[in-house]
Amino acid sequence: MLDAIIAIRKSLRSVRVDADSELRNIYVSDRRWKYIVRLLRTSAFLQDRKNVELEDLMPIYHCLWQEPEERDAVRRIIVQTIFAPFANRLADLKASLNEEIKKAKVRKAAGQISERKVKRDSDKRVYYKFYYRLTGKGMDDTFIMDSDYQRLPYYITLSKDGGPEEGILYQDKSLNGKKVIRLYSDLEAFPLGGTPVSLTRDDDHLYIDDEEYGIEKLPEEERSLFSDTLSTSTPVELRDFSKEIDNLAEDLQRTEHAVYDNIFASAADKTEAKDYVSGFLKEMAFTRQDIGKIYD
Repeated sequence: MLDAIIAIRKSLRSVRVDADSELRNIYVSDRRWKYIVRLLRTSAFLQDRKNVELEDLMPIYHCLWQEPEERDAVRRIIVQTIFAPFANRLADLKASLNEEIKKAKVRKAAGQISERKVKRDSDKRVYYKFYYRLTGKGMDDTFIMDSDYQRLPYYITLSKDGGPEEGILYQDKSLNGKKVIRLYSDLEAFPLGGTPVSLTRDDDHLYIDDEEYGIEKLPEEERSLFSDTLSTSTPVELRDFSKEIDNLAEDLQRTEHAVYDNIFASAADKTEAKDYVSGFLKEMAFTRQDIGKIYD
């Protein structure tokens, strides 16, 4: 909480009331800060908490502005401070993700399948040594080559990074006439009776011409450590960006709801918080899309 107070005091030294105004230095005396600390403790006490939380900061902007026109600008500072830990977490995640994307591009250029791709698909059952089996929608007897599936583009990145891969659906005599899906670009050698399809994927599904199909997974008790399939003898600990985004969203919305529940928060305060969180969630959505690039 002390860090949050320090950040607010620093921000008050350069407040811009509106786009055309000059920066203002809003001075708050040490005596007033002592009263503000009492207000924070009161907020926590009245909401049955022993400790002050970030959401208790919401009403203190009333104690900070000097001129009425400064009120909204100071409130924005308070809202940004309340949600600053989440902004910092997202910034760290994005920086690490960008490094992973760079590494993925290098591997892709070298034609390598990364550890992430191997780990991502270690929960899927393999048939005939090289195939995954589709499930549902009448495709239960259809298979896709595992290496082809691992190389497919990530479904949610297509709008930003290009289109799906070309593939073919055909009956494979070597698999007793079962239907097989392969990546396929040489249309001049198109197998007799084969059907051209567009292919993308996510962690758990294959998309055939934008239609979603599941991929059969191993039961939990049968799943082996993915490290057995890697070239190194030591397991590689990979950062789970998708899980981190999910956890961040949950924590963010928990704090958002706490702000709404604060007995001192006005309707305008809640609107300010809602607008901030809405923009933050959009940024998180774009980051979630970028996660697919580490698998391309």
